[in-house]
Amino acid sequence: MAPIDIDTALAWRGRTIRDRDGDDIGKLGDVYLDGESDLPAWASVRTGLFGRKESLVPLDRVEEDEDGLRVP
Repeated sequence: MAPIDIDTALAWRGRTIRDRDGDDIGKLGDVYLDGESDLPAWASVRTGLFGRKESLVPLDRVEEDEDGLRVP
């Protein structure tokens, strides 16, 4: 898969992240860059009640679909 550019990653902020079964996980939050390439590599996903918890997902595994974003 081609690296994700910064404009794409920033446009994904606030979109719903779903797991492979289509269940909502949370909303994509902050984007983190790779230290060597300066390309987006990770993003936080706000989960839990009121989005108070955060987990990191690798952006190279995110797939865009009609309903939002999907991770394996």
